[in-house]
Amino acid sequence: FNSLRVPRDENWVSQRARPGYLRIHGRESLMSFHDQSLIMRRQQAFDCVAETELDFAPDSFQQMAGLLAYYNTQNHAYLCVSHDEALGCVLLLLGNDNGIYREWAGPVAIPADGAIRLQARFARRSLQFAWATADGDWQAFGPALPTALLSDEHATRFEGGYARSFGFTGNYVGMACQDLTGRRQPADFVWFDYRETA
Repeated sequence: FNSLRVPRDENWVSQRARPGYLRIHGRESLMSFHDQSLIMRRQQAFDCVAETELDFAPDSFQQMAGLLAYYNTQNHAYLCVSHDEALGCVLLLLGNDNGIYREWAGPVAIPADGAIRLQARFARRSLQFAWATADGDWQAFGPALPTALLSDEHATRFEGGYARSFGFTGNYVGMACQDLTGRRQPADFVWFDYRETA
């Protein structure tokens, strides 16, 4: 597993704070160039599934945690749990497409108590997110996204004959948490699984 820009330390990620869980404290947004709270692994196949189980109790729309498919700050897709003033605990599918903020699905109310499972299924050209209660069946969430969104070619941009950005990192999948209130609300991840499907 990798973190972004800063090493893992007990100030923001811990396996001791709640034994049996990986606790990630929320920090800056996914668009930040500074202190993000991400624990990810490289996607190594065109056809694969990443899943996690999450216990998270946000009390503000500025708090989010979930499963992330991440190329860079400009290109990512994020199935996350957050809070809505009218609906309570909600599920959202957010992201960035060449620096343009997207809300592909949600907010949809989900149970506030207990852990939920999140899934990202890569099938060559498409990425489909899904969710389930801890003992429920998977339910697709949002549209199937083009996996090209998370490619070197998509991330490379030329303007006026000059490169504005280069794509070279490859895609990662993993767990993330944000708290833009500055209170560092924690999210507890029960497990994370990555498997190739072809």
